Amino acid sequence: MEDIVIVGAARTAIGKFGGSLARTPASDLGALVIRKLLERSGVPLRGELFGATAGGARVEDPAADLAVSAALASAASGAPPPPASAFVGEVGLTGLVRAVPGMGARLSAARAAGVRTVFAPAGAEVSDGIRHVPVHHVTQALTWAATRVGRIRADRPA
Repeated sequence: MEDIVIVGAARTAIGKFGGSLARTPASDLGALVIRKLLERSGVPLRGELFGATAGGARVEDPAADLAVSAALASAASGAPPPPASAFVGEVGLTGLVRAVPGMGARLSAARAAGVRTVFAPAGAEVSDGIRHVPVHHVTQALTWAATRVGRIRADRPA
């Protein structure tokens, strides 16, 4: 079997299939990635974070990645996300935020729920009545949390 290599701007796990990381649970690897992304976003972790969904629903849609990142940043910093906001986008291992399919339907649902601001990948089609905060990297969507813990200037744009 050929080596499997994960490459990006940040150092990520590399190895071969069945190699030294084979016995490391995916949850441990995922936790490490989340911890590093939050640290790079300026949101220090002071302990452990626990994530759960209402009613035990499974979140398997990659479009929820940015929302989960925002929830974890909120828990870590103690800062609530901006009011009436939503987060949509797939977050890669390096923190880059990618577009997701079905943005029109997602935005319609968000607007119906009272959302006024959507943090979404740059270039996403955003409907009327919703402010779009373009996001290239997860750090751009989490400035509100980093500002709370004093890691970046408050006048830095979201």
